[in-house]
Amino acid sequence: MKTMSKVYVYLSLFAILTISHVSHSAILLNSQNILEIYNSNGTELKVIRNSLNINQLLLEQMDQKYLLSTGLDLSTQNDQTDSLSTSLQQNNAIQKYNWFFTKRFLSGTTLGLELTHLQNYFGTLQNSSARTEANQNYFTISIDQPLFPNFLGSQERLLYTSTKIDYEIKKIQAEFEELSSRRDLLNLYWKTKSLSQSVIENSKLILEYEKLARKVQQKKQNQFAAAGELEQALSEYELRKQSLKDDKSKLSQSLLELKSFLNIQGEIEFDSKLPEIRPLKFSQFKIENLKKYKLQNLKLQSAIDQSQATINSNGPQLSLYGKYTQSGYDTSNEVALSEVKDPNYKKYLVGLKLDYIFDNAKSKTEQKIKQLSVDIENDKIKRAQFNFEKQIEIAQIDLQTSLDDISSNKKILDYRKKAVSDISKNYFQGRNDISSLIEAYNKKNLAEINLINSYGDFESKNLDYQILTLE
Repeated sequence: MKTMSKVYVYLSLFAILTISHVSHSAILLNSQNILEIYNSNGTELKVIRNSLNINQLLLEQMDQKYLLSTGLDLSTQNDQTDSLSTSLQQNNAIQKYNWFFTKRFLSGTTLGLELTHLQNYFGTLQNSSARTEANQNYFTISIDQPLFPNFLGSQERLLYTSTKIDYEIKKIQAEFEELSSRRDLLNLYWKTKSLSQSVIENSKLILEYEKLARKVQQKKQNQFAAAGELEQALSEYELRKQSLKDDKSKLSQSLLELKSFLNIQGEIEFDSKLPEIRPLKFSQFKIENLKKYKLQNLKLQSAIDQSQATINSNGPQLSLYGKYTQSGYDTSNEVALSEVKDPNYKKYLVGLKLDYIFDNAKSKTEQKIKQLSVDIENDKIKRAQFNFEKQIEIAQIDLQTSLDDISSNKKILDYRKKAVSDISKNYFQGRNDISSLIEAYNKKNLAEINLINSYGDFESKNLDYQILTLE
């Protein structure tokens, strides 16, 4: 019984420790693992990648237009209706086997091949023994070739390459969107961490003001307090309580947004350690290699292709078509097949087809819009070289300034802490006014928040710089 009691005690202790651990478990976030969580859980990234997959699907659907297609048609028909010419009830049967192929090329050419076998039985129900058999075999080769304005598929190739270029544009834009979404996440992370730190610092400050108010109250009872000294301490105490409530409300909303961004549940805690920031080393970039520059070039090329593809699109559409058929017909299928191979049993057709839409205002408007797009993109690419060089130069300066701010804010915080310590001693020794101590408390509190915000500003600008210099 004693052994069982010990086991029960151990199990109970283990259960209590386990429950305590689970109840206090929370996701510890820092600026590194938050990106890892986002990469595995974030719905925003999935939306971006799914949009790219949709664009890839559109490209594949366009490619399907140029794939070899085939079809097989098998049918049998029985006809026992009355004949209009003889008034006799027919006893006809037709079996048809049809196999065809179609292939379209970027030259605009459409080729077709059709193989057909017909097996016919003709007669009447009144004289079923006199039923006649006939076989017909033939193959047909067809071609359709645009001549103007889509000569040898010139317009078609332009639209095809434009569509492929548009997909490349979407891929680069998706990369930028992913980096931008990570930047937005980091901005939200540092904003939430800043609010969390503000709640912590305000909570500490409330305790400090509470202690200060008690000590001033004692001084006042002993008639050592200066006029308004207690009231200043109490007003700051009330003010900090208001700030704490406001920060807690903002923190709750920001935490909700952060969890939604990361697609996680449960509690969140922030790593108290701030990330290590190393000195910056800037590389030299060739503007032509930057994806932002390549993106602009692709936009220009796509606009040019689409504009050229619409030239003469409101004019007449002329195309050449033709068919060549070898056919054999006989009561014997073998004879019908041999006739198919005989060049004397042939049929061919050649023709020109003209299509025209009168007063096609839509096409004229489309041409103007496409040409305007070319002009716009051309102007952008002319300015791109200079603009990107200046943007990189400015971004490097901003990034270095932001890094310097971190170092400066660290020093400021150390100074503020030392000021609080020294002014506090002097105040309680009666050598400082209470307003100096209150100011020291508040500035030290502000310095804590400013340091966190400077880290957030640096990481945000660092991602902006990555987007700008992505190769």
